[in-house]
Amino acid sequence: MGRRDQRQEVAVEQIRPAAAAPHRGRQEGPNWALQEDHLMQTFIVEAANRPGELARVTDTIARRGINVETFCVAYGTKGAAALLAYDEKGVRSALDSEGFTYHETPVLTIWLEDKPGQTAWAAKRLGDAGVNIELFAPVEYGAGHKATIAIGVDKIDEAQRALSDHLVEWRIPEKALAGSMS
Repeated sequence: MGRRDQRQEVAVEQIRPAAAAPHRGRQEGPNWALQEDHLMQTFIVEAANRPGELARVTDTIARRGINVETFCVAYGTKGAAALLAYDEKGVRSALDSEGFTYHETPVLTIWLEDKPGQTAWAAKRLGDAGVNIELFAPVEYGAGHKATIAIGVDKIDEAQRALSDHLVEWRIPEKALAGSMS
């Protein structure tokens, strides 16, 4: 069974450092106490870099009828999947039930022109504001060479201020394109 930390009333300064050892179930992120106030979360799931791991994670969610937008990356023997879903409560329950190690990170969305240097520009703005990026993924391409980017960050308020002139409202559709093969 996965273990998810129970919500507690704590000041942001009292939250344990990110360097603490991971555990099964939801992990507190640097701003976990603030996450419930934001519209969208990404679930970042730790996994080994081996055949079938992404299938194991996404099948757990798909069996509950939940569609997800999935981004996956691996380096050496470690891998991670970032999941965006309309049914965040269902994703949380699915991951907990199978004991996956994951954490939730608040997400904001911005628009960027589809041209060289835009990722560097946004990343520099966030870095200058002291914001760490945990997810940076295009979620939609539109007319006029503009892309909508989902960015998972450790300090959502600072990120929103740093990128305030590029914020856009975007939510994952209830019926996302990925997740199950039915």
